[in-house]
Amino acid sequence: MERLRIAIRQLNDTDKAIMALYLEELSYGEIAAITGITENNVGVKINRIKTNYSNYYK
Repeated sequence: MERLRIAIRQLNDTDKAIMALYLEELSYGEIAAITGITENNVGVKINRIKTNYSNYYK
């Protein structure tokens, strides 16, 4: 959990919000409505954040 907290702190504000909502198990559509970005962009951002996180901790 501590690694996850450290990784989230390093994100920009938009990505922090997206990941917080994702971790609360909101759908991509719900996250898109809250953040004002497209549902597709939410998915892309989440996948990039996950990839960067997993590459950082390999």
